Amino acid sequence: MPRQLLRHNFDSSSFSQVSGELGLVGMASPKDTNDSSANNARSGDSFRINRMPQNDIKSKAQTSKSRKKQKTFSRNRGSGTVADPVNRRLLSLLKENGRATYAEIGKRAHLSAPAVYERIRRLESAGIIQKHTVTIDPTAVGLPFCAFIRIGTSGDYGCEMIVASLAKNPEIEECHSIAGEDTVLVKARTPSPMDLEYLLKRIRSIPGIVTTVTTVVLSTHFERGIQVPLAEP
Repeated sequence: MPRQLLRHNFDSSSFSQVSGELGLVGMASPKDTNDSSANNARSGDSFRINRMPQNDIKSKAQTSKSRKKQKTFSRNRGSGTVADPVNRRLLSLLKENGRATYAEIGKRAHLSAPAVYERIRRLESAGIIQKHTVTIDPTAVGLPFCAFIRIGTSGDYGCEMIVASLAKNPEIEECHSIAGEDTVLVKARTPSPMDLEYLLKRIRSIPGIVTTVTTVVLSTHFERGIQVPLAEP
């Protein structure tokens, strides 16, 4: 940039401030230029940029990046009970409305938003809160047909192997080991009775499964999930 233009737009103090912010070293200010016209050639030669080392640039770029904290959940189940009545209250409020903000939950639990966040984070790390999810209307997504299937197995095949094969069927929503004549109970949703029949054929083809008993759901009165009992005072 010509020195003539700099002289008209900047005074001595503002020029020093700008040159310092831009990392310009050895550039003569307008005042110096006016006072030392004989050194114009030398001043022009001394104009240079104090370049930052490449390693420092990379280091600053890395530290300036915002580090996003990824929410993690523990895979441990049944690791402990929740005896704290405040935590039980938080679980109940989260179950009621999983989209509530920390401030909204804290208002009802008489806690600050940071305190709610810290308690929920600890419940997640302990495996008490397994995941945050939504409840979907099965009919709206084309899965109106619901059935419970009791499965009998033989002793030659392990339960884990059979359960792993059952998990490959996306129609199966739940899978439980049960006591009694049968070994496994699953809950399945399908688009139609024909699709349920096809699912049963796939289940019976799994090695180790010898019998199935199917109970078809005619209507569902309610599904409310876990209701957290509040601790007695």
